[in-house]
Amino acid sequence: MNTEEKIGLSWKEKLAAWTVLVIGIGYLLLQVINLLSSKSAGYSATDGALVISKSELFSDLKTYFYIITGITGGILLLKMKKLGWIISVPYLLIFTVLASWGMLFSIKMNTYGSLAFLAVVWIFLLLSLFFLFT
Repeated sequence: MNTEEKIGLSWKEKLAAWTVLVIGIGYLLLQVINLLSSKSAGYSATDGALVISKSELFSDLKTYFYIITGITGGILLLKMKKLGWIISVPYLLIFTVLASWGMLFSIKMNTYGSLAFLAVVWIFLLLSLFFLFT
């Protein structure tokens, strides 16, 4: 008789997983909007040759990396895989640091409306990160 029970994710881990997944999907939507708007001068065709800006290419590659790691990390964390946890912790940590930087910048620029929004995002990200360790 097998006495082992399969233990599911707690609500804390699900919250962290969905946070990572929503960030990845948000980046995907922003990238799709960026590509469809075609206001970027990073990619152009002149005289039958494709001209690609190196900085635009690296920026897009970084964005694709964030999209892939966010969606993959969130899905793997929901499937209770160790790799999902390994991907999600630095992902949440990066965005928590970015939100902290945004809050400091908002304080410096005296824009308290965006400071309130960033404070809520920062608390949510910090709680999600904390929940992965508890």
